[in-house]
Amino acid sequence: MKPSKGLIPMSALVGVGAALGLVLAALFAAPRVVLVEPAGGAVNVPASTRLRLGFSQPMNVASVRAHLSIDPPLPGRYLWEARELIFEPEHFWPSGGEVKVTLTAGVRSRLGLPMLRSKSWTFEVGDPRIAYLWPAEGPAQLYARTLGDPQETDALTEAPLGVIDYAIAGDGVRVAYSVMRPEGGTELRILNLVSLEDQQVLACQADHPCRSPSLSPDGRWMAFERQELALGEAGRLTTQRRSLWLLSLREAGPPVEVGGGEGSRASPLWSPTGWLSYYDDHIQAIIVAEVDLEGQTTPLRYIPSSLGLLGTWSPDGLAFIFPEIVFAQAASAEDGTPSETFYSHLYRVEIEDGRTSDISPGEERLVEDASPVFSPDGSWIAFTRKYLDPGRWTPGRQIWIMRADGSEARSLTEDPDALYSALVWSPDGKRLGFMRRNLATAGAQPEIGWLQVGSGDRQRLAQDGFLPAWIP
Repeated sequence: MKPSKGLIPMSALVGVGAALGLVLAALFAAPRVVLVEPAGGAVNVPASTRLRLGFSQPMNVASVRAHLSIDPPLPGRYLWEARELIFEPEHFWPSGGEVKVTLTAGVRSRLGLPMLRSKSWTFEVGDPRIAYLWPAEGPAQLYARTLGDPQETDALTEAPLGVIDYAIAGDGVRVAYSVMRPEGGTELRILNLVSLEDQQVLACQADHPCRSPSLSPDGRWMAFERQELALGEAGRLTTQRRSLWLLSLREAGPPVEVGGGEGSRASPLWSPTGWLSYYDDHIQAIIVAEVDLEGQTTPLRYIPSSLGLLGTWSPDGLAFIFPEIVFAQAASAEDGTPSETFYSHLYRVEIEDGRTSDISPGEERLVEDASPVFSPDGSWIAFTRKYLDPGRWTPGRQIWIMRADGSEARSLTEDPDALYSALVWSPDGKRLGFMRRNLATAGAQPEIGWLQVGSGDRQRLAQDGFLPAWIP
């Protein structure tokens, strides 16, 4: 029987179907980019941000490197986590500029399958910003403000009962913070400044509230304080003890307590190398500890401290500087009888061998030095100073800087009625953010400002703000 005129032979249909099936199979089998971070079109991206590309299947590492281009190009290192490529730039992205990332077609998976389409996207790097809490009176939220003209302010949180405190991770991208819960108690949260994802990581009961979160450099751990409250005088809740805990951000499970036993442990601070430092009031010492993959800590160094204030880590993580109070005998100016006096100096500890040296600059002993912080390159230390001798005593503390060895010290402010604190360096080391309170005015609220280290020029950013930190 002859085939009807105009009909397609069955064999041809089978061939077309087979070819179409092969095309669809190739499309589904070909590797694809399933995640990019920062996302295309993202703005105000921190200059310290790492690039992240996620693939649908394991990729050929050399092929990806050969097909990936970044404009402007920056030196850096490439890391792989399962199916994700991470590019960690050696330097910050240019502030205020655009970054274009392109992965061209033909990049191959480990099975040799090519990616069929190119992938390209751009994002905008933001200018450095100062983060702070506002207002000091009432439920506070976290804000970030640019320093340019005009200044732009962004609200980063919307916590109904306010933010208690916060800390920006060393990568400049993640913010750990604690908030009050409407149903009672507190919770710890992490805000990603690139993806803007804001997630709760731990809820804490009303009688054991959590605060002071701090993220480890590798992003594996969150250290935090947990308070134990009890009814005190007049029926008010008072803190009976503070304990320190580690919460894994990689694996599900309950937090692990650090130390334990008598006394309180508080003020967690990570070194750039991943050591955990904190204060133990039972033995009156700052403890530097190593943390293993299970969250168990091994003390590496005990630093005696009666003042109990943590200080600053050097950028290489090899030295720690902290303020310590000293009580000494001094002769009375009137009759020469001995009397007790005190002062506080800055001390540098070499973690490897424990060598400790007094680095408070100058010959003056009667000073109150506090709030030390290393510059980003480690060459300078900013701190606050108040003279204690009768001839130079002032109510407030001034901002000073000195070389890391204590030399070339100089004052950046001359404001005797102002108390400066909470010093933070800008990423380029040219500016210092600070909190300032006018002690000459009763009930004066704090303010956030910054100054040029070179010229000393100052600018106020936020009245009634507190706890400043830089976002690169």
